[in-house]
Amino acid sequence: MSVAHRDNADGWRTELWLHKVPHKPVPWTLFYRPLLGDDVPTAPGLSGVYMLQSDETCYAITHGSAHFFVRPFCDYDFGIDVAKRIANEGDVTQTASKRFQGIRRKEIRSYAANSRLSVQGGESVDFVQAKIMPDYQALFGRSGKFGTSAQLSPKLTVFDVGHFLSSLSVEMRKPERFRVPRTLVIKEPAEVERFDRILVDGIRSPGSTTAFASDSFELSGVEFIFGGSGDISIKAPRKPSVTLDSPSIEELRTYINEHNLTDDQILRINVTHIGDDGSYRTEKLKESLDFTVDAQRVVLTGGKWMQFNQDYLDYLDEVVRGIDTEETESSFKSISMTETGFNASQAVRDAGYINADKDFSIFKTKSSTSIEAWDLQRGDTVYALKFGTAQKLGYVCDQASNLLHLLSNKAGVKRIPQFQRYCLWLGYEAQTAPKNIADTNSIILKQKIEAWARLCTDLGITPVIKISKKVSRRTSPFPKRR
Repeated sequence: MSVAHRDNADGWRTELWLHKVPHKPVPWTLFYRPLLGDDVPTAPGLSGVYMLQSDETCYAITHGSAHFFVRPFCDYDFGIDVAKRIANEGDVTQTASKRFQGIRRKEIRSYAANSRLSVQGGESVDFVQAKIMPDYQALFGRSGKFGTSAQLSPKLTVFDVGHFLSSLSVEMRKPERFRVPRTLVIKEPAEVERFDRILVDGIRSPGSTTAFASDSFELSGVEFIFGGSGDISIKAPRKPSVTLDSPSIEELRTYINEHNLTDDQILRINVTHIGDDGSYRTEKLKESLDFTVDAQRVVLTGGKWMQFNQDYLDYLDEVVRGIDTEETESSFKSISMTETGFNASQAVRDAGYINADKDFSIFKTKSSTSIEAWDLQRGDTVYALKFGTAQKLGYVCDQASNLLHLLSNKAGVKRIPQFQRYCLWLGYEAQTAPKNIADTNSIILKQKIEAWARLCTDLGITPVIKISKKVSRRTSPFPKRR
């Protein structure tokens, strides 16, 4: 690209950049004829950027494929931020969104006229098409498309652009009129490198495995994500492969220390999942780790760094906080037993619960895979129980969701006992158990709970959450000698 025109207008320093590939007339170039005169370029794939810069702000108006050149350097929230100030929340025509848990990961919705923006907890909105607020239509046009960028349709000439952007800048300094939950993939190499360093530090630090702040229950560690049976092996470049007995950060850290791996070698470790049937898949270490940088509202998921805006977190918390809760019996508020021991205990039987732990006869499919329906039942409520850290609690959400998917698809070969309420009984391993899961900073856990609750609701089942504090059993009643 090269600069075809420079100027100053309405307090803006302007630059028009063009990428010329001859020789075909391009309609959008006619907008700039007053600046270029008869030297209007023609090309089969012409693209261009009109840059306008003030002391505080820089805008880029893109044409053709130039959008893809400019986008990595721009504010990724800009388009949605514009929508939250000038779009009509009550007259949305289309949205595109994604989720991070559940089967439906991406969804495009079209709406009839005068439909309000409808967003569910756990959704990240990538795109909104809507009418402009009536008071703003004379300046910004009747409708707009908003995502990482904003596409508006005002009636103006090239000489009006400076005034138009000055007016837009005024609106951008005003408060938002409505909320839009949103997440973005962090693509800037410098940012990815920064979070990769934080991840490596977390892996190397002995205190990060399931570390909790002394005065809270917020997770600040890193852990493997794995499910199902089989073996897991790890291998760094030009280093031997090692099969992990029980995948954990401690074992990973031991491997790193024994082979004196550099930070770069750590990120290049391959993790191989070997199934009981001999199948296997190999992925990079980052794809096998669950790590949250809570202070930055950033999570590593699927090997990618994602950042959540406050609207997303607020929507998610509202949904999780709205799930019914069951009062925990005083004798079960703190639990030191294992899950198996607790389910089989006399105290649980005395409280009216029926043990269904490891009972694979409740739900059967045509597949030979064993399925555990739930752990306990009392009346019309079934309980899926799990003790541990936030990441471990996420596994019970996955198991419960899998059962609901099978029920939805009518995959069972026999009728199962009827139930009206499905309760996740979570034994939270922390200094202090949260009163509500929404109070935690474990974004992934809350996403999984939201996806599970949505499946329950779709099947006419009431989702319920019950919380206990998981405490460690002391190995000896006697104090250690000094």
